[in-house]
Amino acid sequence: VECSDDSKKSCHHIWLATGTQVDITQEPLFEEILKQNPIETVKGFPVVRPDLSWSEKCPGLFIMGRYAAVSLGPDALNLAGARMGSCKIVESLTSLIL
Repeated sequence: VECSDDSKKSCHHIWLATGTQVDITQEPLFEEILKQNPIETVKGFPVVRPDLSWSEKCPGLFIMGRYAAVSLGPDALNLAGARMGSCKIVESLTSLIL
């Protein structure tokens, strides 16, 4: 690997990571929600329903972005994930309203 300071390094693997650590159980925003409507988490990510709603008991709360990664996959943080997530939410909201 050739570095920006013109040095060269030999390596077997390169790990790239961006962003911050996600743990919904450590977020003050979700503290009360988790107390009233606990849900399963996987390594800090909430396991929401397929329509991105929090739970059956809390169908009007939807999760998007990095917190929806378990449902949306790696696209959760990009425009494709935003579109996919919003389509799921709109479909669910339409059925709740009608």
